[in-house]
Amino acid sequence: NYFHDMYFSKRSFNTLPDVEVIGVETMLQEQYEGLLEYELSRARVLLECPCNEANGTSHIFIKDKEIPHIFFIQMKHSKDFNSWLALAKCLHIWDLDARGYHHGLWRLFINETPFFIIGAPFSPYSAYMPPEVTPMKLRIKKSQKNNLNLYATTGTTG
Repeated sequence: NYFHDMYFSKRSFNTLPDVEVIGVETMLQEQYEGLLEYELSRARVLLECPCNEANGTSHIFIKDKEIPHIFFIQMKHSKDFNSWLALAKCLHIWDLDARGYHHGLWRLFINETPFFIIGAPFSPYSAYMPPEVTPMKLRIKKSQKNNLNLYATTGTTG
């Protein structure tokens, strides 16, 4: 889109002339999806919301840096970004960055650990959600002082 192109055309990811790019072969669709499936198959599911509802801060407990982590949020269809926008605000990450987005899955690294956010039931990667887990429904609520506060509710997959 126009605004995305304008924003990034002035911001280089790299300004150094001699940089070795590692893992380029995993950027092809088949290899990338194979990598995702491997990482997701061994990931630990986070059951608690990483966001503090009272003050909008985040705290993610990474117990083992060798194991990827997954957090499921509610995403009913391809244009349902309500929970993602609230979570991105809480994690203090830019919600418009599409680099880590793939079929309703966001791939991040927190403390050098792969961290996957999966929008369920929309994402095909919802198949990795255990049956006892319900995706978290997150919303940003305006308070009387025009401040934004985060609140979480138990989502439904239906």
